[in-house]
Amino acid sequence: MPYAKEELLNAAICRVEALEVELIATKKKNVDEALSSYEELAKEDPNDYQPYFYQFVIYSLLDRNEEAKAQFAKCREVCLKDFKVEGFVQTPLSRAKLFGSGLDN
Repeated sequence: MPYAKEELLNAAICRVEALEVELIATKKKNVDEALSSYEELAKEDPNDYQPYFYQFVIYSLLDRNEEAKAQFAKCREVCLKDFKVEGFVQTPLSRAKLFGSGLDN
């Protein structure tokens, strides 16, 4: 391969790698911002189960299980008694994890 083409290819690879790093940082920032927003909403209205529920979902999908358990416990604590939160999340969350793992259902 001529030197100029090899140099252009290496430069393109470096740009792609830099974009990949930036994309990963952006995704992480968005997740952190979402968690912060839900924490603020939970402080504003501690009797609303939804911020706890969405934190539980995010932590579960990130495999941060201890944090997910804590948020799920808070969700159940403030949740309406007639709302079956276990059944509501069990199937969709299981499917989301299964889908994300590349396994067939």
